[in-house]
Amino acid sequence: MRPLKPKLPSNTTTMKEPILLIKNMVCNQCIQAVKEILMDKDIPYQSVILGKVNLQAPLSNEHEKELTVAFHRLGFEVIKDKRTQVVEQLKSHIATYIQEVSAESILLSRYLQNHLGMEYALLSKLFVESEAITLEKYCIIQKVERVKISIQTQEFTLTEIAHNMHYSSVAHLSLQFKKVTGFTPTAYLLSLKQ
Repeated sequence: MRPLKPKLPSNTTTMKEPILLIKNMVCNQCIQAVKEILMDKDIPYQSVILGKVNLQAPLSNEHEKELTVAFHRLGFEVIKDKRTQVVEQLKSHIATYIQEVSAESILLSRYLQNHLGMEYALLSKLFVESEAITLEKYCIIQKVERVKISIQTQEFTLTEIAHNMHYSSVAHLSLQFKKVTGFTPTAYLLSLKQ
């Protein structure tokens, strides 16, 4: 007998509801691009955050088709499948966790449980099945991407970057950075200058 598939939360949506979940939104420029599309198509919205648009009303079929095409041109996709919605919500919440939440104040597992209303074990299983990587490894990769941006801008020292990104030390940051990129942070900076 096959095991039962886990029941997904009821907070997932379809295109007919006034919430859109959008795949591949990863930064503030993505948010701005989505806002511009919505304004261009005269679609009123309440808010746009990473991976999510709160509309003022459900979309007409015509607007749904127009948005699908416009989003696709920019590499975005409106998500209809419930499992994919949960995975994309996880990615968005991890991005927010990395940018705004102190790892010292709340663990990633508790943060995700609180925001998605599902047990962490289920969230982790869904994520691994979809992305073939654990939530923890995905979070580390995303943190390293943020570190890379900080290194590129040269606005902060490595010590400041380690502190800002909630690493216990520069050595810890360097170890994770090298595991993900193959470079130490210093070697990465030098490679940019060549």
